[in-house]
Amino acid sequence: MTFLDDLRFSLRLMRKAPGFTAVVVLTLALGIGANSALFSIVDAVLLRPLPYHDPQRLVMVRERSQQLGVEQQRVAPGNLRDWQSRNHVFEGMAFWPGWDGSHEFNLRGATGIERVNGSYVSSSLFPLLGVRHVLGRTFAPDEDQHEGNRAAILSYALWQRSFGGDPNVVGRSITIDSFNRRDYQVVGVMPRGFSFPERCELWLPAGWMGIPMDRRTSPWLDVIARLRPGVSLDRAQREIGGIQRQIAEQYPALRASSEVKLVSLLDHVVGRARQTMVILLATVAFVLLIACTNVANLLLARGAARQQEMAVRNALGAGRARILRQLLSENLFIAMLGGALGSLFAFWGIRLVQILGPRDISRLGNATVDLRVLSFTLLLSLITGLIFGLAPAWQLAQSEPAAWLAEGGRSAAGSAHLGRWRNLLIVGETAMAVTLLVGAGLMLRSLWRLDRVDPGFEAHGLVTAKLDLSSSRYSNSRQAGPNRPQLFTHQVLERLSALPGVEAAGAAYALPPAAATLPQTFAIEGHAYQKPNEYPNVTMRAVTPGYFRAMSIPILRGRGFTSNDTELTPDVVVINQTMARRYFSGENPLGKRINLGALTERGQDNRVETWWNEIIGVSGDV
Repeated sequence: MTFLDDLRFSLRLMRKAPGFTAVVVLTLALGIGANSALFSIVDAVLLRPLPYHDPQRLVMVRERSQQLGVEQQRVAPGNLRDWQSRNHVFEGMAFWPGWDGSHEFNLRGATGIERVNGSYVSSSLFPLLGVRHVLGRTFAPDEDQHEGNRAAILSYALWQRSFGGDPNVVGRSITIDSFNRRDYQVVGVMPRGFSFPERCELWLPAGWMGIPMDRRTSPWLDVIARLRPGVSLDRAQREIGGIQRQIAEQYPALRASSEVKLVSLLDHVVGRARQTMVILLATVAFVLLIACTNVANLLLARGAARQQEMAVRNALGAGRARILRQLLSENLFIAMLGGALGSLFAFWGIRLVQILGPRDISRLGNATVDLRVLSFTLLLSLITGLIFGLAPAWQLAQSEPAAWLAEGGRSAAGSAHLGRWRNLLIVGETAMAVTLLVGAGLMLRSLWRLDRVDPGFEAHGLVTAKLDLSSSRYSNSRQAGPNRPQLFTHQVLERLSALPGVEAAGAAYALPPAAATLPQTFAIEGHAYQKPNEYPNVTMRAVTPGYFRAMSIPILRGRGFTSNDTELTPDVVVINQTMARRYFSGENPLGKRINLGALTERGQDNRVETWWNEIIGVSGDV
């Protein structure tokens, strides 16, 4: 008999027991499908190289400050300028701003306004990544200069969606309405799929981002660099760290001491998703092992009824190797069917994760059932067939015709040896299932406890909306007046408060749990600070008078803001309970003043800014 004969015999057996076959195939399909789906996601996010030239030499350059408790933050422009001129380890450096509002633009077209993701980038970004345009050109170095050429580059998707793939789009004028309306000329189109950084569809020259490049206390820039050939990450870390120490000695009074941290671009893109995916991969591997153990038990139970068949085969001259080959062929055929159905489950699972999964996992949308995933599924199916089929096949191949005939066919329930194997598999299956159940229980308990953590505000009945006041209608002071955004916000809140059923209305620069600002240093009036690292730090959130009432955040001491607190009156702040306890323990913070401009330089002469604020209230923690 050939291998094809074995497969035909296996098919006849499955037709005789369709229920058994369906249960086994479905069990394997669920385990294989889950593993294939997760492998596809892991492959797209973690394993595939980034689609840039020599991506292993690309690193993100970040600052970190032990004083502020920040492990990674953006880069101050003045520091970047010194790194570029002094380093010998980078082949090139590029940057783009990371301040709020710098990644969303209003594109005015014939059909109206479209909100698109974009960024102001330096001209060195595209050559550094090794990505070439498909139409036109990329930015020239002189377009990095302050308010130079008004050039714009489109993504392939934006070119197709908003310009109909017009081959004559280069040279066309477009209007960008964000932090003042301006007309830009399209100079190029990037290739399909390119959207760096942060899903960009529109790129503008860095010269129009409005950031003074001499500032050292404002970490506004994201910086990427390419290592020179043969330069290791550790060597680059040491050299840039030495340069940063020289900068700290040169400007000792300007800011809290910071260090430099280099992170490979892949690690930066993947972030914390790596650990999560490794855990999930181990979890679904356990699920597949449980499925294999379950199927092995089913085959052992079925094998007890097939001992007579195996004994007769043996008596007619079939050797144990021949019987073992037949049984393994049956098991591998079942595993292939499970793998085929599992591929379909994997496709559905990937689509479900892409729709319902977290949006902040980079390259998650690239996951698909391709040739790599199908090859993985095939290999996994073969391994699975061997795992669940080897023990039952080996036991049945050991059937002795004389022993079976001596028992007179009374061993319908299986021999004692088969029983011991089944018991062992049941113990293993139970142990793995309990492990997964305990893990799932701990996760549910954590979610239950997180759901009961007091966030500091009352979410029930709270309705939110995001207002975009970046267009020239509100932000262009020459046309609309310097207080137009504030006036508009005041009118909106006034009308909302008058609506039936509305108890209170307020606005904030950013709503919790999103962070309002990065930690920044401040000084308490009457306290002496000898060194920059002695200054405390705080995060801020700009809010309107109705914010605390609308969010049901209690004012524990003093008062909240009122309509009388304007730009014409002394600056005031409300601090939370933790800040009051940490920095004003044993004393009343009300009436104290803090300088929120401490360690902030002002202009090219590097004067330190003063911004005194009186504490008027203490709120609950949020």
